[in-house]
Order: sequence, then C-alpha cells, then structure tokens
Amino acid sequence: MRGEPSWDGESYSQLTTLDAYPRQLGTQPTAKSGFSGQAKPSLPGQGRPYPTCGDEILYLCPRCGHTKLGHQCCRRGTCPKCYTTWAWLQAKRSALRILKARSLFASKLGRAHRPIHVVISLPKSIWTLFYDDYPAARRQAYKLLKRAGIKAALLIPHPWRQKCALCDGEIVGSWRVDKETQKFVEKERYCRDCHSKQFKWIDGPHFHVVGYGWIVHTKEIEQATGYIIKNIGVINNVGGTIWYQLTHAGLRAGRQTVTYFGLCALSKYKSPPVPKELNLCPVCGTIMRKYQDETQTGPPPPWH
Repeated sequence: MRGEPSWDGESYSQLTTLDAYPRQLGTQPTAKSGFSGQAKPSLPGQGRPYPTCGDEILYLCPRCGHTKLGHQCCRRGTCPKCYTTWAWLQAKRSALRILKARSLFASKLGRAHRPIHVVISLPKSIWTLFYDDYPAARRQAYKLLKRAGIKAALLIPHPWRQKCALCDGEIVGSWRVDKETQKFVEKERYCRDCHSKQFKWIDGPHFHVVGYGWIVHTKEIEQATGYIIKNIGVINNVGGTIWYQLTHAGLRAGRQTVTYFGLCALSKYKSPPVPKELNLCPVCGTIMRKYQDETQTGPPPPWH
C-alpha cells in the first residue's frame, strides 16, 4: 500500500536491551539458570546444525552464465549457522501483518497510526514468573500494555539484558540491508557511553513490542505494579526492528517466539502472504539455478 513504511529499507540504529544469563564477556546465555521450572529459554543459534548447514551452493544463470555462491540453510532458530535467516523470514511475515493492521483499522487506531517500538520490563520481584509460568507473564504484559495505550502489536520475549563490560552502559546495536541478498545483517554492537565492544549478559526479563498505540499512564502502572514501560519511539523500518529483536530473543520449545494481541491478534484477520523470493541473476534478471556438475549426473556406479 502506498505510504506504508518499508520493512527492508535503510540501515537503522537503536538502543538495544539485549539480555542474557552468564556474565562472561560476550558469552551467550544458555538455558541453564538459577530459576526453577521447566522449558528454560535460550537464545537463537544455541542448538546443533545439520551436517549440510552452511555448505556452499553454486548458482548459475542459464542465460548469461553468471555465477554466484549461496549456502545451504535449514531455517531453524536454534541452528548456529542459520538462525539469522530464520529471524529474517519471521520478520518478513510479522512486518507484513503489522503493516496490514494500519489499513484495516485506521479508524480505530486514530492518531496512533505510526508503528512504534516499546519495551515492558518485569519487576525483579516476579522475574520467576517469566521463567516458571511464561503464559501468565505474557498475559500480564498484554493487560498492562493495553492499559498503557497499545491497541495492536506483537510481542517478543527477551529473558536477559546486555550491558557494557567496562562501564555498565547500554549497548547500541546497528544493522543494515545487504545489497546482494537484501537481507538484514548486523553491523556492530558497542557501548553508547564508552564505545567499548565488550559486553556482558545479565538477568532482566522483558518484552519488546512493535505495533500501534499512544503511550499513557506509564508512571501510574510502574507505581502500582512495578512494571516499567518505555516508549523507544516511532519505527521507520518495521521488519528491521523485528529482525534485530529476534536475533537475541528467548526461544522456548513448543512455543511461538512472536505473538500478537489487540487488533493484531490472529483471530482478527488473516496474515498477508509473503511474496515468493526469486533468485534472480544480478546481470540479466533471469532466475538462477543450482549448478550441477555433469560428471556427477546419471545413475550411480554399480556395486562391486
């Protein structure tokens, strides 16, 4: 739709609240923690890859003969080699759904027609709720976010936070769009205060929210419940923001990482289809094909 913000536009920088468990420098948190309960969360990329994950693939243009390299991808969030592609695909689907809500519910959204990024943090006294009864923690977040003015949005859980290892400052993460693949890639991560690239992971469960609303009553909510709701601001690139948050989100076996509520709830409307990606030749625009060595074609050799 004309006038909709693009989900694959220019590079974007933002204050992140990456969060994780162990405090070793740069070490990703694992599912192990000091909290009780089951189905502990973990960051993307902490599983085992398939044997072919990351293997190079040669693509050949049947028209002009141009070649380019690609890689095998399993598209799993737990794969250490493929999780960024998993995040890319999920971000595409989610961004299309979020952007569609604006055209469907323009009258209900009113002045809150521009997508925003919000963070809601749990008070330390009930951090165990996030780990031991995640559905209850999520329902409480929905309730408070609606009270704060969110009308239509998605929710992404983050079990941990990332802080500067030298000064405890906030970490700034930036990303860009790769010109060849048109996918999001991370540029760098550094401390906003001292510019150090050393970071540590600390406890601090919270949710990232992308959607529509006019944020109000945050002080009253904090005083009554201890929850802190922070409006990061208007988003210029919905897909990129979602992708970046997914790259360090909390994954739980058997649960969706991205959930929707309010006017964006799955019961409200059907998600738009994701356009099929064609592997086009950058020279002539023809669809490229996987190259097969002719010496390897045909029936297998006989057994001896």
